[in-house]
Amino acid sequence: YEIIMPYEILKDKYTSPRVSGEFLDCSLPMTFDQYSNCGFKCVYCFSQFQRTLGLVCDNYLNKRIKKVSLDKFKWYFTDLDNPKNPFSNLIKNKITMQWGGLSDPFCPIEEQCGSGYEMLKFLKQIQYPVCFSSKSDLLLRDSKYLELFEGMQKLWSYKASIITLDAQKARVIETDGLDNQKTMEVGVPTPEQRLLVLKKLSEMGIWTILRLRPFIIGLSDLTYLDLINRAADYGVKAMSTEFFCLELRSINKARANYD
Repeated sequence: YEIIMPYEILKDKYTSPRVSGEFLDCSLPMTFDQYSNCGFKCVYCFSQFQRTLGLVCDNYLNKRIKKVSLDKFKWYFTDLDNPKNPFSNLIKNKITMQWGGLSDPFCPIEEQCGSGYEMLKFLKQIQYPVCFSSKSDLLLRDSKYLELFEGMQKLWSYKASIITLDAQKARVIETDGLDNQKTMEVGVPTPEQRLLVLKKLSEMGIWTILRLRPFIIGLSDLTYLDLINRAADYGVKAMSTEFFCLELRSINKARANYD
């Protein structure tokens, strides 16, 4: 896929990690994104629907991006006795951090900025457990990221989001339609490329997960059995799924995307 750069990086800092609104019944209540935006623009993404509301709309749609302060990020994990640290109890108990809640951790913004790489090095240094959620193939194209996964088999896991094996249909629905020349979005890697990321990590001993979500009737049901079997052949150990949920607060944008 083509990477269209540069993104505009704002001086304001993005606030993350955060505690999930579903923390009462969530096993991964601490979620993290290093950027306020995502380099991918999948039609079904609940994140873009949430972020194109209210005051953040202009920045989001025009790819004006805030990034997390590396120093502040490190502070959360090191100053654990400070009463002003909202994550101290979670971090003291080594609760796994979900990386990739509203943005993709290895999307093209990361390729331009590299903030996530520095945070990855720090998390490896302190041996902190992380579960990644991504559609990217950056780990296959830039060895420095893949190398950080070496030795982290007991602490890091990786989910790849794939909703169909059909590369053409995936391209349509995961790039906000076929005509994206006027935007700064890029296409998501093919389903096979994402599977190859899972295969490589599985071979390294990383716990890998097929994230078959959202399961879209009329799309996912055409190839899902083959997709599950292919993932199993590549060493994937688990999967998660849920049906597509339409974000009603942005019904007009969602309908335009689907048209």
